[in-house]
Amino acid sequence: MTIDDDLTSVVRPFDHPEAHDGDVTIFHFALPSPMTPQFASLPRGRVLQYHNITPAHFFARYDANLFRLARLGRRLATLVGRVDLALGDSEYNRAELEKMGSPRPA
Repeated sequence: MTIDDDLTSVVRPFDHPEAHDGDVTIFHFALPSPMTPQFASLPRGRVLQYHNITPAHFFARYDANLFRLARLGRRLATLVGRVDLALGDSEYNRAELEKMGSPRPA
């Protein structure tokens, strides 16, 4: 994870003790990571910012690793219902969140 130099005074790495003291945690999701279950376990203020994941079948013929990562990423549904707010970068992404069962995605 990287934090822009201009933001180091206001943004904390996820494993920093103060990172869990705030009211809101915004999780930009494009692929699952070790932070995914940690984010889901937060008690409040979980905001999911969904960036979409290309369906895995588009990678099947070209790159086995990308195929695997895309399949894992499409398991976003594991976060549905475990966030306080789900946001899509576009109407397409918002609709995808809704199809996965997210209540009232924006």
